[in-house]
Amino acid sequence: MSLINKNIFLKSLLISLLYVGFGTFSLIAMSPLGPIYWEWSSLGLLITFPVSFIGFSVMYMEDNYVLLLMIQTGVFFIFWAIVYLILIKKAGK
Repeated sequence: MSLINKNIFLKSLLISLLYVGFGTFSLIAMSPLGPIYWEWSSLGLLITFPVSFIGFSVMYMEDNYVLLLMIQTGVFFIFWAIVYLILIKKAGK
């Protein structure tokens, strides 16, 4: 793996981890009866809507944190692949 591809790989990993991680934190923190509660979690959900809409439906129907983490892990890998491909395409120009 070349140095440019390694930098793009790490950059896409960090972007995806922060974005999906913030969405996951907002999902966990939206329930007042949950392990953590954050009053501004609805703002976090609006910011991360593309990666948190499936997780929101899980948390709205039932507070199943294990299922939420499994779904968000899958969303993370999909989002990471998309960000990586976009950054590779930009680097090729």
